[in-house]
Amino acid sequence: IPPMSPRLVARMTSIVNAELLALASIPLTATTMSRGIGYAEWLPWQVGALPPALALGGLGYKYINEALSWKEEEGEKRAAE
Repeated sequence: IPPMSPRLVARMTSIVNAELLALASIPLTATTMSRGIGYAEWLPWQVGALPPALALGGLGYKYINEALSWKEEEGEKRAAE
């Protein structure tokens, strides 16, 4: 297996950190929801669902765009060999 370029290592690190953050946020969110923290009876659920939907859309677009437009630089290929 050829060694990875520094740019690819940085990208992989970013992806792994994002996945770990997403995985760790599930128990935290479940705990706060079960205890009613941040609950406002006057706030419609659609308004409360908007920030997570926007974050999911924005970050999903960012990572999908990076994955589809990824190209290894020619100099990095030679340096890794």
